[in-house]
Amino acid sequence: MKQKLYSYCLKGDINKAYEYLLSLDHNTGLEKLKNKYANRFFAEKPVFRYKTKDAWIRSVIRAYYEYFRSVLTNRKRKEEAEQILAESLIELLPDGYETTDDLNSIEEKLSKEFNSRGFYFQGGITPPFRGPYIWRKQEKVEYEVTLPEKSKKIDVYFMSDFIMQSWLHFATFGGRAAGGWASENALYCVKDRYEKVINKPDFLYSYLAHEAQHLADYEDFPCLLPVDLEYRAKLVELIYHPLNNKVLMKKFLSDADHNRENPHPYSSYVICSNLSKKIYDQDYVPDPEKWRKVDFNVLSSSAEELFHKHTTLLTNEGKENVESVI
Repeated sequence: MKQKLYSYCLKGDINKAYEYLLSLDHNTGLEKLKNKYANRFFAEKPVFRYKTKDAWIRSVIRAYYEYFRSVLTNRKRKEEAEQILAESLIELLPDGYETTDDLNSIEEKLSKEFNSRGFYFQGGITPPFRGPYIWRKQEKVEYEVTLPEKSKKIDVYFMSDFIMQSWLHFATFGGRAAGGWASENALYCVKDRYEKVINKPDFLYSYLAHEAQHLADYEDFPCLLPVDLEYRAKLVELIYHPLNNKVLMKKFLSDADHNRENPHPYSSYVICSNLSKKIYDQDYVPDPEKWRKVDFNVLSSSAEELFHKHTTLLTNEGKENVESVI
C-alpha cells in the first residue's frame, strides 16, 4: 500500500496520494498517516515540527514548507510558488546580504549564513521541485567504483544529523527521500540511509554505482539533461545489482510515469519500456512477476546493451553539446 502511496508522491501529486489514502479501508492501520497528510497539506494552519530551536532557521524552513505545500497540491503553478518563495527568503536574509530575486543567488547567500551557524546547506532543484538539504555533520571516505565504461576513484561525503531533506522527504514523512547526490567533484550520501547496508547491493549499486555514473557523465557529457542522466544511472544499477529482476524492476515499474518533466519516474518508464521491447517483444510489460522470471544475467546484459547504445547515440550527437537522446 505504501509503495503505491509513495509512487504518487514521487510524481509530485499529493492530491492523488491523499485520495488513495482516503480510499483505503479503515482497518489498514493508516488512520494516523491520513491525519498527518490532512494536517500537513490541507489544513489552513498546519502544525510543523522542527529539529532546531534556532528561530531564523525555523523561519527559512517554514518558507520552504509553504512552497512544498503549494506545488505538491497544485494550488499554485511552480513559477508562482517559486516567486513567493524568493520573496519570503529575501525578507529573511540578514543585513549585509545583497541579492536579486533569483533563487540560485538567494540560496548561495543562505548557504553562507547556514555555514556561519554550524550547518551545511545544499540548495537547488531535486527535479521537478526546489528544496534544500540541511545537515550538521559529514565525513569523507574514498572509493574506487567500476562502471560499464570506466573505473573512477571517488570521494564520498557521508552526511548526518539532518534538519531538512528536500521535498520528497517532506511529501512522504521520510518514507522516501534522496539517498544522496553527485556534485561535480564528489558524492554526498545520507549516512542513516545506508550505514547498515554499506557492503550490500543497495549501497554498492543503487547508490554508489548510480551516483558515480552521474559523476562520470558530468565529465563526458556536460550538457546532459537529468532525464538522460537518470536513465543511464538506473541502467547501471540493473547491470550490477544481483536482484535486478526481483527488486529493481518492481521498484522501477512502481515509480514509472510518462511525464517527461519528472526525470526519475520518466527514466524508469523509458527503461521498463525499452526492456519490455527487448526481452518480451512487447511495448510495455507492467507485471513485476513476469520480470521475476527473467534471469539476472539476461536482464543485466540487456541493460548493458541499452547503456552502450545510449552512449553511442550521445557521442554521435557531440559530447560537448548533447542534451538528450530519449
